[in-house]
Amino acid sequence: MICFPPTKSYKAFLFELHSILTTIFGFTNSFQIRQASNTPCVVDGRTINSGDTFVLTLAGPCNKFLCDNGHVMPSEYGCERDGKCFPVGDLYSVGCIQRQCGPIGGNFAYSRVNEGCSVRDVCLGVNEIYSDGCYKYQCNKGGTAFSATYSLDLIEWGCSNGGKCYPENATLAVQCRTMTCQRVNGIVGFRNTQQGCSFGNQCLQIGETLVDACRTFKCSRTSLNGIPIYSVDPIETSTE
Repeated sequence: MICFPPTKSYKAFLFELHSILTTIFGFTNSFQIRQASNTPCVVDGRTINSGDTFVLTLAGPCNKFLCDNGHVMPSEYGCERDGKCFPVGDLYSVGCIQRQCGPIGGNFAYSRVNEGCSVRDVCLGVNEIYSDGCYKYQCNKGGTAFSATYSLDLIEWGCSNGGKCYPENATLAVQCRTMTCQRVNGIVGFRNTQQGCSFGNQCLQIGETLVDACRTFKCSRTSLNGIPIYSVDPIETSTE
């Protein structure tokens, strides 16, 4: 769609519109002005009665023009949405995003008029922080003054265990396992970083031995179908 400011004189407006049509589409003699009273307008081969409004394909279905005694002038501006025309200033929302009909670079279209991010039906302002369990997100603004972008960025994360949040690199000892909170490929969680064998009330590291009465036991690690198995096996028996 092309916007033609109503503040220009009719003649200047027609000359500008005619020039654009000629340049883009190769139209010639698309508009003729007749000065007599109640003179119709001839627009692109069509005769429009004085007082009638009409639309141009070039300008879009929501911008109307008026024939006024041989003069062609803008009548109504608007934007198309869902197959219908709405006037300039029309506002609608999709979640937290508000869009309004208005002039954009010589056209009339909907553009975003508010700032912020949306997450789970929650609207956030720029720089506002949203917490979700052990995760914290911040709404950030980027792009340029002419084309702003908004993103919800993860700024803080941790691992949940027993109803508590642990920061990245925190460790927990559970029986003979040592777990570390890690972020790998964007996934945050506890991962086993050290594993041993449980023997009574003790933990043996892999390869560590323990003498109990006449037997010597060793902590070993094997695998079954890729699943690690830790066990304490006797490796020596004394007859004394």
